[in-house]
Amino acid sequence: MHRRIALILVFILLALLFVHSLNSINQDIGRHLKSGEIIWETKSVYKTNLFSFTEPDHQFINHHWLGEVLFYLADRAVGLEGLIILKAIILTLVLVVLFLSIYGFTGIGPFLTATAFAAPLFLTRTDIRPEIFSYLYLSIFLFVCFKTKYAWTSDVATTSDVVNQKWIYTLPFVQILWTNTHIYFAVGPMIMLFFLIDRYFGDRTNVRHYLLMFFAVSAATLVNPNFINGALAPFTILNNYGYSVLENQ
Repeated sequence: MHRRIALILVFILLALLFVHSLNSINQDIGRHLKSGEIIWETKSVYKTNLFSFTEPDHQFINHHWLGEVLFYLADRAVGLEGLIILKAIILTLVLVVLFLSIYGFTGIGPFLTATAFAAPLFLTRTDIRPEIFSYLYLSIFLFVCFKTKYAWTSDVATTSDVVNQKWIYTLPFVQILWTNTHIYFAVGPMIMLFFLIDRYFGDRTNVRHYLLMFFAVSAATLVNPNFINGALAPFTILNNYGYSVLENQ
């Protein structure tokens, strides 16, 4: 009971830290809000660098357009203060989902210890950026992969195990959202590949399901306004050295 109370207090404390973080507002938030407004009003994702005075026709892959639309709609509904609260809710939810990923396999103590060490680093990247959605999608991927892995390797399949086994089929849809929300989406297929390798060199339980989901999640990265170029953006974004300058001129 005491450990559960401690866990709840940790989540509340972290949520408060996320709300009052000095880094909540950054120099990019104005661009994200304006970009979200343009996309929402035009119902299309622009493919040239609209925010550059010197290179307005420069080809641009907006790999976080959906995150910008969500920020714009949230700002229009609840204002900038509401965006900070929304950010705090998302980041707290990330920690909750990560905890649920390991709940039942380890005690609360190791989770609290890991959180205490990771929190200072985590708090340095908690401003309002599309990046926070990547944290959420990453936690969902880990939750689903851990739950399905141990559900399939359980000696006695329970009703809960049967439900957990089906979670893996949601990942391609999560990947579509991730692909259009933030450029860290390449981590999704990588996680599936790591779990596939784990199953192959482990007891090989349901390897074909992980193989199928690896290809499905990889194919889901193509569902974006720029198709193959958008899917490859995480690997080509640094090819153009002037990207960071052109984006913010």
